[in-house]
Amino acid sequence: MKGSGMRMRGAAGWKTAAAVAALVLCCSAGRSKEPGATKPATAPSGALVTAEGWFAPPSPKFVPPTLPGEVTRAFVIPIREPITEKTYDAVKRKVIRCRLAGAEIVIFDMNTPGGRGDAMESILRLILDDMPDVYTVAFINPEAFSAGAVISLACTEIVVTPTAVIGDAMPIMIGVSGELAPMPKEERGKIESGMRGIIRTIAENRGHNIALCEGMVTIGEEVWLIRDTRSGELRVVNAADQRGKVRNAPATTQPSAAATPTGDWEYLRTIDGPESLVTLTGYEAVNASLASRLLANMDELKRHYKITVQPTVLEDTWSETLVEFLTSPVVAGILFFVGILGIYVEFNAPGHVLPGVAGLICLAIFFGSRYLIGMASWWMIALFVLGVLLILVEILLVPGFGVPGVLGVIFCVVGLLAMLMPYSPGKWLPATPLDWRLFTNGVLGVTVGFVGAVVAALVLAKYLHALPLAGRLVLPSVVPPVEPTLTEQSPYLHIQAGDMGTVERMCRPVGKVRFGQDLLDASSQGEIIEPGSTVRVLRREGNRLIVEKVS
Repeated sequence: MKGSGMRMRGAAGWKTAAAVAALVLCCSAGRSKEPGATKPATAPSGALVTAEGWFAPPSPKFVPPTLPGEVTRAFVIPIREPITEKTYDAVKRKVIRCRLAGAEIVIFDMNTPGGRGDAMESILRLILDDMPDVYTVAFINPEAFSAGAVISLACTEIVVTPTAVIGDAMPIMIGVSGELAPMPKEERGKIESGMRGIIRTIAENRGHNIALCEGMVTIGEEVWLIRDTRSGELRVVNAADQRGKVRNAPATTQPSAAATPTGDWEYLRTIDGPESLVTLTGYEAVNASLASRLLANMDELKRHYKITVQPTVLEDTWSETLVEFLTSPVVAGILFFVGILGIYVEFNAPGHVLPGVAGLICLAIFFGSRYLIGMASWWMIALFVLGVLLILVEILLVPGFGVPGVLGVIFCVVGLLAMLMPYSPGKWLPATPLDWRLFTNGVLGVTVGFVGAVVAALVLAKYLHALPLAGRLVLPSVVPPVEPTLTEQSPYLHIQAGDMGTVERMCRPVGKVRFGQDLLDASSQGEIIEPGSTVRVLRREGNRLIVEKVS
């Protein structure tokens, strides 16, 4: 199915839909009942009753979620374009927003001629695997052909407008210049075999008729409507499985004139002939039990599903695209890297505004972009900021690494993990494959950014001062520009280059170093030197000693 030139078959139009026009039946039994359609005594509860019989209620293997009495978290995802990788990216971004907001119902507003098979399969995975606990509705308004029809089948329920058309989903090959390219028989067989497997899986999970769904994909699949003469039950079946078994079937479709049907099923009509694909109008889709009901517009849909708020329509806007870019793992890692490194440079070289401002802006974008899409709450940001403040208290006020530093690191880690966790109301751990991908990618991006910032900080501390221009960033504001006058009793006069001392208060880069009985101010060349380390005096500048750690 995948490939740059592979597309699902486009719209066959109203001409193909007319081939199944005889299937327009009269619905009742809790759906759209017409006068004269009387429910037979043998019809089970929930059956779709028509003027000619009744369809058994669907029995999906995939149990749909239950909607609350009043729906307050409703979202609309429009798919109103040819389906491409761009469509998949947009739908994935919107599915993430729906999950983060704890969506109760997601409505796919469908109006598409179809598109790429690989993009379609990716969207199917989003609906089936990543939204198992969300009620999804395909609103065909007005058409869902090809890949759009298959996506609609994957939703919990299909509703249609009176002018809707759905079907015609045979895979085709598109040439480089956009023309329809011929497909070898063997290749077509391979592709259609895989597509039929996908269709059967969806039909079984959602309770759709398999023969009807397969008839959308393959030319040559003849589909009949048959009826049990005893109970009045209706079934849509593949003609190949019923030849010689049903009464009144067309003579040309029977294996031989001598075949005598046995059983109580009779042929009513051909829904799809061997030379066409299943394509249904809105009325036909409802009366064939493919769609659940006819709804004229979004207002009727809101009333039917008891949506008490205005659904959030997730349109494709430049702001959504920008936020998606900023929250991608690569960009998030870069923002975190620049943010941490900028704050480090500003802290070690106070007075240089640019590094600190750049770092704060990057961190603000990192947190703000997640806040806009609901991945970060105010308490997560507050927890991270509190952790940073505790670490600063440890660095500036408390020698060594004690309780404030430990708590600060814990708060920062918890705040970051909470922001990277794609949670929804009532759920604190990743629940779907998409959730885990988002979490692991986010953790990977932030980890790479943090490790990169640490490595860059170590390199800057060791080598930046030696560079002609970049060296200006190291300690220009903490080294007195003019050597002050020292008294004859000043202990600094007894210290010479090469003397050894022991750090008593951490150099960040300024600290305290003991030389014998004297505890003097000293400064490193940008690196942080822990207490207890042995240092060597490089030079004396007034009442300030410049030292380096002895390795």
